[in-house]
Amino acid sequence: MGELNLVDRHGRSIDYARISLTDRCNYRCIYCMPENGVEWIPHSQIISYEEVLFLIGWMYGAGIRKVRFTGGEPLVRKGLTSFLRRVNETVPEMKIALTTNGSLLAQYAGEIRTLRLSGINISLDTLDELKFSEITCGGKLRDVLEGIDAVKDFGIPIKMNVVLIRGFNDDEIPDMLDYALSKGMLLRLIEFMPLDSEVWAKRRFISPLEVIDKMSRLGDWRPAVAKNEISLPLGPAKYYVNSFTGQCIGTISAVTSHYCESCNRLRVNSSGMLRPCLFSNFSLGLRPALNSRDSEELFRIFSSALEMKPETGIKHGMNVSGHMVQIGG
Repeated sequence: MGELNLVDRHGRSIDYARISLTDRCNYRCIYCMPENGVEWIPHSQIISYEEVLFLIGWMYGAGIRKVRFTGGEPLVRKGLTSFLRRVNETVPEMKIALTTNGSLLAQYAGEIRTLRLSGINISLDTLDELKFSEITCGGKLRDVLEGIDAVKDFGIPIKMNVVLIRGFNDDEIPDMLDYALSKGMLLRLIEFMPLDSEVWAKRRFISPLEVIDKMSRLGDWRPAVAKNEISLPLGPAKYYVNSFTGQCIGTISAVTSHYCESCNRLRVNSSGMLRPCLFSNFSLGLRPALNSRDSEELFRIFSSALEMKPETGIKHGMNVSGHMVQIGG
């Protein structure tokens, strides 16, 4: 097999993959799935740990250097921490990260401490107990706060992701900044993305920059420069530094400021479908090649996906088939 050139036709190097390990979640967040929920994928159709382990080994050989495991909620899948330990052992050079709603972190903290995680992203959209129950459809805020306390001193970089919803949580950002700072987390504000017409509402949309502008009383927020200010993570976020406190805040603006030109990632959903773009309805099945350990076929599939990555946000739509919980967060 020839060497897979992980550079797409627009010259972007692809070295990052997001892999959803389950479509199931113990929350039903209003921006992630419709009010009545979704039909879960049968267990027999969920990608197996053995398949994922082979895929990660193959991807590392092809140039992927970081994998983020998502869901649904990945910690609801049985055996997750044992699987992550196997990834550490099998592909020790691969950076692995976890995205979670935080509700089960306290339960698995002892096992997470032993893993070589490069980062944990925690979704936390409000610090108000009643609003938290509303947005998650019954979740308990204290479970997430206890989870954060359980892992915050492990030396693992933690990002606190907040989906901005106008009239719901945009007034909480100063309090969230204080909370993130107290726990050593990096706060990131994420635009409410119109992935799903069943849950997205234009009247609820608010840009992160609009929120930051309203916080001028807390200091002047200016773009951060990595080399002479802070060590900035790679990815779609833009970062701003407070001139008063030096605190950093990130913004992810998929709606008002497409970041396609710097996209370095591919996605695999929980049924083993490879997607070149979050906003694309195009996907390719990986499981036959994974089951047969067919590296040649994986080469062909990934090459096809690279050809399908759009050049800019103008080239693709913003309303895709399937809900976020099914695509992979």
